[in-house]
Amino acid sequence: MNANDFLESKNGRMTLILILCVSLFLLFGFYAEGQTTHTISLSKGYQMISSNIIPEDDSIHHIFAGKPVEIVIGKNGVYWQRGNVNTIHTWNSTQAYKVKANEPCTIELYGNIVQLPQTIQIKAGYNYLPALRNIKLVDLVQGYEDNIIMIVDMLTLALWMPDMYTSPLENITVGKGYILLALSPFTLTF
Repeated sequence: MNANDFLESKNGRMTLILILCVSLFLLFGFYAEGQTTHTISLSKGYQMISSNIIPEDDSIHHIFAGKPVEIVIGKNGVYWQRGNVNTIHTWNSTQAYKVKANEPCTIELYGNIVQLPQTIQIKAGYNYLPALRNIKLVDLVQGYEDNIIMIVDMLTLALWMPDMYTSPLENITVGKGYILLALSPFTLTF
């Protein structure tokens, strides 16, 4: 059977369709409906990060594998590649993480966006605050100003305090995380 005869046959047409589909997949990628990719840029040094994506592969090791990241500190543990320590295990999209990058890099999270509203439990003392959506800081903390001492963007050192007339920290931005120092426990809703 020559090439023309093969292409005119049923198996030949099916093979051609399969080759075209695989080529389109490789060329354009494949994303399930409702899923998206969130790329987070990391600067050299310490910073707080979070994402409003529930990753399809939520393994902390998978997310940071091969990245020049020294350490990831979460609410419930630590991930230290070089020391082969991982007590975080999985990414939690309702938490923020303190990350030390040895050089600038990016991480990508692919999955579904967190369904809102979500509540974040704040305890007295230091808290890692995620950004589940872009929002003005004063709108997020409205009604809880008396419970908060300060909120800090660790990368820029921008600070918000309830009694400040103006603040360099005005917005909570998806991809970033923040340090929140609270006087007493309360709940924030995104």
